Amino acid sequence: MESIWAFGAISDPVLRLALWCCAGALLLSSLLLLAIVGLRLHLLRNQRREQRFVLRWRPILLECLLAMQLPAAAPSLAANEQYFFLRLWLRLLETVRGDNKQILLQLARNVGCVEFSMRMLDGANRGRQLLAIMALGHLRERAAWEHLRQLAHAPDAGRSFAAMRALIQIAPGHAAEMAELPLLRDDWPLARVTALLQPVSAAFSPALLAALRQQNDLNKVEKSLRLLELLHITPGRAELLPWLAARSPAHLQVRALRVARHPQFLPRIRALCQHQDWRVRVQAAHALGATGGEQDLALLATMLSDAQWWVRYRAAYALLEHPAGGMPLAARLQEELSDRYAVDILKQAIAEHV
Repeated sequence: MESIWAFGAISDPVLRLALWCCAGALLLSSLLLLAIVGLRLHLLRNQRREQRFVLRWRPILLECLLAMQLPAAAPSLAANEQYFFLRLWLRLLETVRGDNKQILLQLARNVGCVEFSMRMLDGANRGRQLLAIMALGHLRERAAWEHLRQLAHAPDAGRSFAAMRALIQIAPGHAAEMAELPLLRDDWPLARVTALLQPVSAAFSPALLAALRQQNDLNKVEKSLRLLELLHITPGRAELLPWLAARSPAHLQVRALRVARHPQFLPRIRALCQHQDWRVRVQAAHALGATGGEQDLALLATMLSDAQWWVRYRAAYALLEHPAGGMPLAARLQEELSDRYAVDILKQAIAEHV
């Protein structure tokens, strides 16, 4: 006798549709479970294969480092081992310097690292592409320059930054060709950009200074001022004075004051000590303490009575750290000043300074 639960025996179309949906969902869940199991097995198989590879190749790489010479006959790499080699080689390469590094670089060239890294560079796998970018940068492979230059403009922040780093490694003298790119990438961490540009700051400084002259792009100006500060580069009058002017936006005046570490900017720094925005006055007090002369101590003393606590605090520290100021001046001002807020902030600064 046919089962009454057979789909064909159900006359209600709504119930029949619900049963078909349930059967379809069960089938899809089963397929998904099989896919997860298959991926897990594939991952475990790859992990075991990589472990066997590491056990075979790590002694070879370590022997190269200890003996400071290439092995007489290095094992050949199978196609499915090239990715494993890059992972192991790059981990070890990042830990060594000098002649040891040159041995590892030569070994990588001997086993065809350049060739298979170039192939990975064209692949769609992001992880393999990142390893290839890093390897080609360490190997200083000029043949990859154009491809890396295109990747440096890619939307992916990780790949683009890795490509920029590789370009600088390959040809530091040509870094100026990419000098404007850090100003255009808001998705690159500023700390990493600073560390990247520090060794080649001379090549990048013309582009950073040129950005200050392009007054129509305020975002680029702000980014340039931040990088100039972190790279300890002081712009010239032509580049910086427009951003210290009264008509300049307050947030750019703050940035400009952070790099105005030359006596030529003192007239504008003194003027900004009276700015209506307290953030500007804070940076002006800091810049005046670092750059000003003995005649500026009186101006800093008046800023001890500013309405904003942070301005008073920065002025007190500027007086304490000024070559012509210090503890004797602070102690004298405590006795002479009648403003209790000025006296209080001096006491706090002195207590912290000691």
